[in-house]
Amino acid sequence: MELCYHLLTIHILFCLSSNTPLAANLFNSKTDASALLSFKSQISSDPFGVLSSWNESLHHCQWQGILCGKHHPDRVTALVLDSKQLTGSISPSLANLTFLQRISLSDNQFDGIIPVEIGYLNRLRFLNLSVNIIEGIIPSTLGNCSNLQVIHLLHNNLRVTIPPNLVQCKKLEIIHLGNNFLTGGIPLEFGYIPQLVTLGLHVNNLTGTIPSTLGNLTSLKHLYLHQNNFDGHIPDSIGNLTSLLKFYAYQNSFTGFIPPALSNLKKLGYLYFNENSFHGHIPSTLGNLTNLLDLRLYQNKLSGTIPPALGNLNNINILYLDQNRLSFIPAALGKLQKLWYFDIYNNSISGEIPHSLFNISTIVTLQLGFNRLEGTLPFNMCDGCPNLQNLHTYVNQLNGQIPLSISNCSTLTDLQLDSNSFSGTIPSTIGFLQNLHIVTMRTNKLEVRRSEDWIFLDAMANCTSLQVRDIGNNKLQGTLPSSIGNLSTSLLILSLFGNPISGNIPIHIGCVWIVGTKKKKKEEEEKKL
Repeated sequence: MELCYHLLTIHILFCLSSNTPLAANLFNSKTDASALLSFKSQISSDPFGVLSSWNESLHHCQWQGILCGKHHPDRVTALVLDSKQLTGSISPSLANLTFLQRISLSDNQFDGIIPVEIGYLNRLRFLNLSVNIIEGIIPSTLGNCSNLQVIHLLHNNLRVTIPPNLVQCKKLEIIHLGNNFLTGGIPLEFGYIPQLVTLGLHVNNLTGTIPSTLGNLTSLKHLYLHQNNFDGHIPDSIGNLTSLLKFYAYQNSFTGFIPPALSNLKKLGYLYFNENSFHGHIPSTLGNLTNLLDLRLYQNKLSGTIPPALGNLNNINILYLDQNRLSFIPAALGKLQKLWYFDIYNNSISGEIPHSLFNISTIVTLQLGFNRLEGTLPFNMCDGCPNLQNLHTYVNQLNGQIPLSISNCSTLTDLQLDSNSFSGTIPSTIGFLQNLHIVTMRTNKLEVRRSEDWIFLDAMANCTSLQVRDIGNNKLQGTLPSSIGNLSTSLLILSLFGNPISGNIPIHIGCVWIVGTKKKKKEEEEKKL
């Protein structure tokens, strides 16, 4: 039967191309039913029995997954069988459904190739074959589908290059080809698809540069180029995409400067340029993108100060600038009163931490580690950031005492202050932080000289969720108090390494790994392990 329909399709296409009178009458409702049964014959597994209704006892317009037209009630206009766990190949007989406007077969296990015959469905508007295991190429014949508006082919095993003649589909609004194995570059012809709203080419093996012609796509809202092998500069013409909402270009090999022309993208909400090789300064003109919600520039080669103009991004929630070569934090960032996450880890930032950062009431994470920050933490550091959960200042040059007001950070779960020069005693007010999971203060100049200085251990008995407590390599001395046994039962690690502490580990401490006290009884160690 399948061979017959292959021959029929070839004959039909010949007749259509010849504009013969036969073409008008060649297809009918019986042809549609037969084409659907041919499609069914290529299905090897149907665990939900969705095709069990596909038989002669019902009119084909009543079969599950089939829709027929209003003006031509016997002709199939839609084939919709998403998420049915169907296994098999896609039959070329679908080309005989000449009134077909919609094919939606996503989230199944179709294999084989995309039949080239689908390209002869001149009424087709919507094609969704996503999340299958289809192989081979994207047929160039799809360029014949002049009414096509949506192509969803993501999450398959498609290979080779993207056919440039998709540009012939002038009504295309969405092209989603992500998560395949496509090679080659972005066809420069794509810049001449005037109604394109979404272009998704992410997670492929694409190479080359971004064609400057993409700057013609003034209706484009979503541009997904991430996780490919693109290189070169971002063309200035991208600044013409004034409708753009999302621009994902991360995990490529882009170089050069971040183009100031991006400041023209006033509607942009998400800009992901992380994990590339951009260099130079962050353009101050990015401060004009006042609708920006999420800016990720981490893991590049950016240098210079963080521009104060970024303080104008009054809607931003996420600002990731870590793993660059940046040198200064402007106090103007304290104006970002909707910021949740601020990460400048592993830069070359010097100077003091602007106190204004601790006045951002919405801040959840401050990741300031691995820099050259100096000075002290503000004495009222937690008064203005009641939602702070993660504070990381490790491997800097901070000094002074840990503020007593740290107790006001009532939502804090992760406090990492290690490898600085903090001095004085550990404040007992830390015991008010009942949500703490991790506290690391190792390699500082914190002191315990008198027995009452150990009171912070008594207070931390209230931290019932504590799992890690590292206060090694400080100036804690004297006898370890028995109150250490009152620490959280969820505690996994307590590190005291590098402190001149004497005494025994209480037997009732449980199965906690305790590292670094001088005198330990062998039998107690064995019980602990």
